[in-house]
Amino acid sequence: MRIAWVSHSSAAGGAELALVEGVRALVDRGQEVDVAVPRAGPLVVLLRDAGAQVLVARYPLWVSSGRWRTPAHRARRVAGTVAGARALSRLLARRRPDAIVTNTLAVASPALTARWLGVPHVWYVHEFGREDHGLRFDLPRGAAQRLMRHLSAEVIVDSQAVGRVVRDWADPARVHVVYYAVDVPSRPCRRPGDGVTLRLALVGRRAPGKRQEDAIRAVSMLAERGVDVSLELVGGADAAYEQHLRALADLGGAVGRVRFTPFTPDRLERLGDADVALMCSSSEAFGRTTVEAMKLGRPVIGADAGGTAELVRDGWNGLLYPPGDPRALALRIERLHRDRPFLRDLGAHAQEWSRATFTSERYGDGLLRTLTRATAGARRRG
Repeated sequence: MRIAWVSHSSAAGGAELALVEGVRALVDRGQEVDVAVPRAGPLVVLLRDAGAQVLVARYPLWVSSGRWRTPAHRARRVAGTVAGARALSRLLARRRPDAIVTNTLAVASPALTARWLGVPHVWYVHEFGREDHGLRFDLPRGAAQRLMRHLSAEVIVDSQAVGRVVRDWADPARVHVVYYAVDVPSRPCRRPGDGVTLRLALVGRRAPGKRQEDAIRAVSMLAERGVDVSLELVGGADAAYEQHLRALADLGGAVGRVRFTPFTPDRLERLGDADVALMCSSSEAFGRTTVEAMKLGRPVIGADAGGTAELVRDGWNGLLYPPGDPRALALRIERLHRDRPFLRDLGAHAQEWSRATFTSERYGDGLLRTLTRATAGARRRG
């Protein structure tokens, strides 16, 4: 097959890294993959290294996280989506793809392009949308979801949690959970729990939905009880929320125990330096950093919600706590601080399970199976 995969951005975030891993897995299986991006960016180099032919075209998002716009403004955005589909059609018609994949909910132009070119379209949904990123469609939500159902031969989701949401608008028989590969190169890491201070790391953009404030409050509670812990927050930041977090870190027992680290391409090094990883988001669609921490042998303490509840088996490869409850989080952290053998057992189970579950082989098989189903269905309808 020749697959055309369309990205909503040229950055190197979670959905884009899943795209790169998918390209590599499909190319390894003898498939040809073209990837369209909206502009030059870090993703282009990664895609070419993975074996993709990279194409650049102009197509807009059909979602936003801002306030509702006027009807006229929204109409102009919808017209932009149609114009983007025309641009993609001109570009992809020459490539003669067997299927087109749209990477995330954020763009709709590729789905229209697939319909105009008469090839099956697969929507790859990596996010809840409204719940995790506050995304709003340019069309009314119900109309957008009906259009997505109409324009999707098959739908891939990255977790059972996302699948439950997607099945509200998509044909349940055409929704398929395909877990990422989550490539983590082998690297030497110190044994977790060997130091006096229990080192915690939370990797992810500092934004209200990620709830880093719960981690800071938990650290403050523990320090005031004499429990020696430190916390590193790694990632970019929403300016207003960053200010709120820094104010929290300057209060009570958190003083001097919280470090703010900007986004770094080598977040794995930061996870490897920690004893325990935290995931405080109550609406995590999947949890790439959760799996990365596990593959490094680090247990994860996560909020019992969304994709995190799917990855963390409480008491076996990590611990779960009620979302939004920093006191409960503090109790889980203290348990691992006081019981280092238990901490290391959790980490060993996490590493063994994640390395067996999230592999390029399983990822590639799942992608190819769904794409084959989409193209076979198109042939039958033809």
